[in-house]
Amino acid sequence: MAVVPRAIGSARLAERDFRAACAALWRGRHRWRAEPRVLVFNDFYWGNVALPLAGDEAALLFDWQLAGRGLAQCDLQNFWTDRAVDRDRVVATYLARSHALGSPLDEGHFRRLLPYAELCRSFYDLWLLHRQVAADPTGALPDWMQRHGERLFAGDLARQAADADV
Repeated sequence: MAVVPRAIGSARLAERDFRAACAALWRGRHRWRAEPRVLVFNDFYWGNVALPLAGDEAALLFDWQLAGRGLAQCDLQNFWTDRAVDRDRVVATYLARSHALGSPLDEGHFRRLLPYAELCRSFYDLWLLHRQVAADPTGALPDWMQRHGERLFAGDLARQAADADV
């Protein structure tokens, strides 16, 4: 039985974009195989994060059902998706905290992995989208899924594949 892709708005995932992204992901798995895997939250959005009122206290994260092992860069990439944040500052803060906790990371190496992590995260979003559509083929998609789907289906997946393959 042939699978007919569901339209997201007026967009549809182009097969060539998907194939290019799969190829980049496949090649990257060799390049980044030795990267350490950490606990990845996978669900950053305002309702799942409680920030401290003041001082240097830690933030609290809620809703852990999507958590798993992965690249640390995936959580950072997910943190700024659909947000206007200073990416360089986020990465610098993350690296400074990692060094303070005794986990020295090479900044250049860490940054080179970010595009691959973004591509991994997009595949995760596509998997969630697929599960949502499979569970309710005629229902409405949540807002965040609609936004991510439109962005990815409009060629952003191909751009991410090109960026991850540099």
